[in-house]
Amino acid sequence: MHKYHFSKEVRQTLEGLPMPIAFYQFLDHRVVPLLLSQGFLDFFGIKEMAEGIDLMTNDMYRDTHPDDVARVADIAYRFAIKGGIYNAVYRTKNVGQDGYHLIHSTGKHMFMEDGSQITMVVYMDESSLANDVSVASQELNRYLKENVQLEGWIRRNQYDDLTGLPNMGYFIMLAEAGSKRLRQNGEEPVILFIDYNNLKYYNHTFGLASGNELLLGLAIALRRIFGSEYTGRFDSDHFAVYTTKKDLEAKLGKLFCQVSSLNHGNSLSVRVGIVPLDQDKKVSTACDEARIAANSVKDRSKSGFAHFTKDLEEKTAMKEYILARFREALKEHWIKAYYQPIVDAKTGKVTDEEALARWIDPNYGMITPDNFIPVLEDEGLLYLLDLYMVDQAIEFLKKKQSLGIKQLPISINLSEKDFMAGPIIVEINKRLNQAGISKKLFTIEITERSIGRNPELLKEIMNELHANGYEVWLDDFGSDYSSLNIIGDYVFDLIKIDLKFLKSFDTNPRSRLILEGIIGFTKKFQIPTVNEGVETEEEADFLRQCGTSKFQGYLYSRPLPGEELLAKYQQGVLEC
Repeated sequence: MHKYHFSKEVRQTLEGLPMPIAFYQFLDHRVVPLLLSQGFLDFFGIKEMAEGIDLMTNDMYRDTHPDDVARVADIAYRFAIKGGIYNAVYRTKNVGQDGYHLIHSTGKHMFMEDGSQITMVVYMDESSLANDVSVASQELNRYLKENVQLEGWIRRNQYDDLTGLPNMGYFIMLAEAGSKRLRQNGEEPVILFIDYNNLKYYNHTFGLASGNELLLGLAIALRRIFGSEYTGRFDSDHFAVYTTKKDLEAKLGKLFCQVSSLNHGNSLSVRVGIVPLDQDKKVSTACDEARIAANSVKDRSKSGFAHFTKDLEEKTAMKEYILARFREALKEHWIKAYYQPIVDAKTGKVTDEEALARWIDPNYGMITPDNFIPVLEDEGLLYLLDLYMVDQAIEFLKKKQSLGIKQLPISINLSEKDFMAGPIIVEINKRLNQAGISKKLFTIEITERSIGRNPELLKEIMNELHANGYEVWLDDFGSDYSSLNIIGDYVFDLIKIDLKFLKSFDTNPRSRLILEGIIGFTKKFQIPTVNEGVETEEEADFLRQCGTSKFQGYLYSRPLPGEELLAKYQQGVLEC
């Protein structure tokens, strides 16, 4: 169907009308404005005709009350499809105003001389019927009761009831038709998949109502930047957009900026996946691929985007395998505890051991922690692995005791999400008490990344751990979010310095200066340090001179299965 064009004389006459009237046409599964009267512009406080056309094209329901958007959009869609009389009552506000007016809009279809079907809608302000808001609300409620049957409405509805955006099915229809139109205009269509980071934990902390505010805020931002009919909400915190490749990064930058200021800055970051919508690719397929790309954004502390690649497709297959076989891997002990010694910098004797998870799969062989740890963390399953590692460490300590080998503190890595998943400290305490193991033989390591994601929660966690008698170490200091304020703001019993500084030890002189500065700074706070990744005697000598307390690295031992480590103790290769 082609877009209808009024003759010049008719357009001038209709645009000059003082009554609030608009003409629309249903094209490519969406309502498109053809003409607005001067009375329409005055009625809604719009200054320019071009502004009005742009607003009704890209963000028709921008100023409509959030509670009314989905209902009115559904009425308009069903009227466009089935015909009859358009009749809607809703609340909206004029551009630049705060208060809402009660609007009654009516319309009907008309057939033009070329056979095109267009719609004329007339608007009336019913607010004058009421002297106060309560009467206006009664009018709206009366209309709702008379015209909206709840039973079956959701089934027919093409719009999400919270945000007013097209739902998944309707969005795919819009994107299929709209992408063809974009290609005809010489533009390159793309699909975006947008997902909030950690909304589940946000809801857990601040409540569902606050989480819904974020969802609504994101929907409004997407509408303003990309347009109402170009954006859809799929489910939960998942949104999609079809748009053009042109100026895309600038638009995403604008989106990220608006998202960061939602809820007075108490917001979350978003991740965005991008896929070109080629002519032979289905929108549903592109949405799946964009979801994969969004999930590949590694740094969840800030908003970011990623493009879909075939490598991501392979990683997604691995993720699905990990989730499908994780519990079986625990039951069958495909996941094993490896232990890497930590030695005293002066004596070279082992003082501690870090427990590290290694997944040795019957089909894939070794699945590295970089592959399965983030997947389990994202899916809220990491606490199961960490409790499993606690159980393995307890068995290892019992084995050492039976062999007469000195028991040393074992450090276990925990994430802040472990504590959100349940009372993990209570669970660890219970296991140690049942086994008769002292808490002094268990150390908790918390990564610097965890602090960056949820600093206030980490303070509570650390206080609880210390109150329960555990030492708390800061792991991977300097890896991502490094700030010396961490040392002043949190009470750590030891700081582990990330191995990346030693990777450039021979090639970048600044690495030595940084290491020297960090170790010197921690000494002033009387906090001992462990340097990770020590591989050469030259590195060890330099770090001793700086005053580091302990070493961990291949110079002393790689991570070993428990039996191999015990054998080294028995053979005297390692001394504790």
